Amino acid sequence: MKLRGVKRIAISLAASAAMVGGLALTAPATASAAPGYEKPVLTVEQGDFGGKNVQVTITNPNDWGILDPAPICTPTLLSGEAALKALVAVDSGDILGVIDVVTANNAFLGLPAINNLVDGNDNSKSTAFQVDDGVYVLVGICGGTGTLLGDSGVAIAPVIVPSGFGSIAPGLAFGSLLLESGDALTSVLPLLLGAGGLVGGLS
Repeated sequence: MKLRGVKRIAISLAASAAMVGGLALTAPATASAAPGYEKPVLTVEQGDFGGKNVQVTITNPNDWGILDPAPICTPTLLSGEAALKALVAVDSGDILGVIDVVTANNAFLGLPAINNLVDGNDNSKSTAFQVDDGVYVLVGICGGTGTLLGDSGVAIAPVIVPSGFGSIAPGLAFGSLLLESGDALTSVLPLLLGAGGLVGGLS
């Protein structure tokens, strides 16, 4: 069902305002972790990184041990419909749904942070991307051999390119996608407009 009337206008304005406002790009994403693996810590920076304009960093907080000698956290940058699907999956607590979205789309995949005997714990990895202006969602997933896939730790954060106010086009495009996706996606707005503009994860 398509959004209608006042609700439609309110959703469009809220989504556009959130995106154009440049939600806290350089800060860790706050999210609760599912049992088994802790969520990763995500940061995003924009600038010139060897000719690329966005750099994402993921930090793995999971300790290696006998049950899992190499827990891994991987970042993925999503846009458009895939980004919205990831937000909806997180909002509904569907970890496997998030993983399905990440693996089923032609997304920007970043370097994984792996903790092990050689590298120790709390490893961080940074990846620079060249992306077009627009609205993206950075998804970080932690998992390994110690628990079932459904017990992965997930964190997400919005990424608006260019940062700051910039052009309003990216925000308007994101709002348009929300309008075309139906009432079910209105639940993602509290995520986008949450504390400090950062998006939470799965509880």
